[in-house]
Amino acid sequence: MNSIKNNKLLSLLTLLLLVLNVVTLTMVWKNNRQHSDPALPPIQGPVFEFVTTELNLTEQQQAKYKVLREEHQAQQRPLLDSIRKAKEAFFELLKDTAVSVATVAAYNNKGLALQGQLELVHFKHFQQLRAICNSGQQQKFDRIIQTVLRRLAPRPPGPPPGEMDREIPPGR
Repeated sequence: MNSIKNNKLLSLLTLLLLVLNVVTLTMVWKNNRQHSDPALPPIQGPVFEFVTTELNLTEQQQAKYKVLREEHQAQQRPLLDSIRKAKEAFFELLKDTAVSVATVAAYNNKGLALQGQLELVHFKHFQQLRAICNSGQQQKFDRIIQTVLRRLAPRPPGPPPGEMDREIPPGR
């Protein structure tokens, strides 16, 4: 009699776990679908063309946007060069075995300050772009800006994720 009760209890628990697994998988699947916005197509080609197309900019707006883009590129070019040089100087410190923590922090802060200036240049550029849009375009801009920013974000240097976990073959 006890074994029959145990079998029923075990069957009931197994069924309950199966139902919980199905519910969990369904929730995970729905959550993943909610994070991707099917209304926003992935960016293919130059960002300038994507923004122009998505916002349906008029000819006049496109001309203003082109000028804004050229100004933005001119402003960011020297900052990018300065950031590159600051990083090179920072990692040159590796050669000095007696480098102080204060020196490392100072070099690091210089690079961070330059990166902060670059972010402000980007912010101002997109603020100006949004300003040339009409109210409907501004609403669309607000929906696509994160997609645009992800596309513009620099990829971290080095190998793709997971690559560092592989063993380095001899001779390298």
